[in-house]
Amino acid sequence: MTSSSPAVSIPTPPANGSFDPATIATTVRTAAQWLRRTTALWLTVAVAGQLLFGVYVLRFYGGAAWRGDFAQWSAVMPRGWVPGDHGGNAAVAVHLLVALVICIGGLTQLVPIIRRRAPAVHRWMGRAFVTSAVLGATSGFWLQWVRGGTSSLPQRLGTTTNGLVILVCAWLAWRSIRRRDMSTHRRWALRLFLASNGVWFFRIGLMFTLLAFGRPIGFDPETFRGPLLVGLAWAETIVPLGLLELWLRSERAATALPRWAMSALLVLLSVATGMGVTGAAMMLWLPHLR
Repeated sequence: MTSSSPAVSIPTPPANGSFDPATIATTVRTAAQWLRRTTALWLTVAVAGQLLFGVYVLRFYGGAAWRGDFAQWSAVMPRGWVPGDHGGNAAVAVHLLVALVICIGGLTQLVPIIRRRAPAVHRWMGRAFVTSAVLGATSGFWLQWVRGGTSSLPQRLGTTTNGLVILVCAWLAWRSIRRRDMSTHRRWALRLFLASNGVWFFRIGLMFTLLAFGRPIGFDPETFRGPLLVGLAWAETIVPLGLLELWLRSERAATALPRWAMSALLVLLSVATGMGVTGAAMMLWLPHLR
């Protein structure tokens, strides 16, 4: 007796273990789409945190300066304003001003529609961003080594390394755009963006640990010294730039696996960044805006 049911053909992989090129291409495209989506997710969280930080700097430090109450700077920043120290006070003022430009200028540089439809705006904001990054690094050197502060020597060395990396990235980003090498310029501009936000990464990293453990761990809140702060001072440069290199490699990868792996990592980083931003907003920024 024969069955009237249609025959079912079960596909089997080729004997040589290869796969259909069309299937591979579709998988790679899907992985690339998820890499773009998870990148946008992290950027959205980071942009929100950057804007909050920018509003905080403008409202608290800018507001105190507008009222002529410069002594208020020391309420948050140790030795933020020292009467009679004109050079140090000027360095703090420059450092705060360029922090605003870095927040605004850096974010606008990441918007693709501005690069495509308003290239002049992109160029001028890029010049302002690079200039601000250099001024921020050099004023930071002054604050670390001339004015001094509460941080330990290893912590100051980590922060100084961040400033040196900023100067190198700024030079190479400028040199590559002068040579019209857009691919190289893009990579160095991204490195500059992350390196110049080292202070921001330090703060959200610290706040992440406070939220995760529920208490200060690895440092003394009174003296603001400890191994955690030393680690963060070095990690604020090494970790973002290392992750960027992984992202750049996954973006150029010919297979789907690196993109899938990076996408999963970006989801975790988005959660961690969101926790750090939430902690910084609750404990550092918003209380000073009331």
